[in-house]
Parts: sequence; structure tokens; C-alpha cells
Amino acid sequence: GLVPRKVLLFVGSIDAGFRLKLFLSHFGVQAAMLNAELPLNSRHHIIQEFNRGLYDYVIATDANPAASSNRPQPSVGGGGQGEAGAGAGA
Repeated sequence: GLVPRKVLLFVGSIDAGFRLKLFLSHFGVQAAMLNAELPLNSRHHIIQEFNRGLYDYVIATDANPAASSNRPQPSVGGGGQGEAGAGAGA
């Protein structure tokens, strides 16, 4: 059998985390997923379950959920390069 141990797996995106969780489940490995889409109390609960031994594998990412998609992100503060160019020409 397998040697029992705790494993923390880091992935680069939320999508990759869910694909890894699905892959592991095909081999009977139960894993929990931590990501920024989950509320803080849910993430805390998963860590508690991991520490108690309910899960031996946790898949984690700090990737921003919006960055995982292919949608362009709005700029914050409105101080984009386009405004600087318009001001310079005035």
C-alpha cells in the first residue's frame, strides 16, 4: 500500500487545480482544492480538515480567478497610457 503522508500541491491556475483533482480522483486519491474563489471561511475549514487527516492532499493556487480566464482586465485608477498620450498632445 501507499505510505500515508500529507501533500500540498501548487498549481498555476484554478483550472489546472481542478484538472489535477479530477486526475487524482481517477486513482482513488481524495484531494481538496484551495483557491481565491472560495470564501475565507471555506479555505480555513479545508485547512482544518487537512490537519485532522480528512484529506492527505491539498491542491492550492494563488492565481486570481479573473486572470485564469481569457478576458481582458479593466485598468485600475483610470491612469492608462492612452490618457498620458492625449495629455501630451494638448
